[in-house]
Amino acid sequence: MTAETATTLPRATASTGVRATPCDLDAIKQLLVENGLPTADLRAEHLAHFRCVPDGRGGLLACAGLERLGEVALLRSVAVVAAARRRGLARELVATLEADAREQEVKALYLLTTNAAGYFARLGYIQIAREDVPPAVRASHEFSVLCPTSASVMQRVLGDSMPA
Repeated sequence: MTAETATTLPRATASTGVRATPCDLDAIKQLLVENGLPTADLRAEHLAHFRCVPDGRGGLLACAGLERLGEVALLRSVAVVAAARRRGLARELVATLEADAREQEVKALYLLTTNAAGYFARLGYIQIAREDVPPAVRASHEFSVLCPTSASVMQRVLGDSMPA
């Protein structure tokens, strides 16, 4: 993406966050690699709970996903192309996924991060100890294999009301 293109990118709008399809898998993986995020366990069947923001040229500006694990879910793969950061895209995607999770009666979301704990704290996530994570999340491939033990673990308990 060029600097010229970056200056014309949209801020997040209600139209961001289209549901991902299997056709988006390669573009999502590319964006995750560019952001230093794991892709080893990501398969087409995971994309049913992913949202993405297309760039209009066959690529993606942003993506984020949920990995449903019983009554809880793992918020994962939140990534934005470098030139589109600070435009609200990740915040909009996370809010959309939180709303999706509430509709599916998910009780809480968990995430692992090595460099974005401050960002997620501003979105209402709190840091918790690894031993306080539900067994279903601890058993996930991302938690047990892909993310380092030094990664921060964060949680957001979901209620019926929308976040402020």
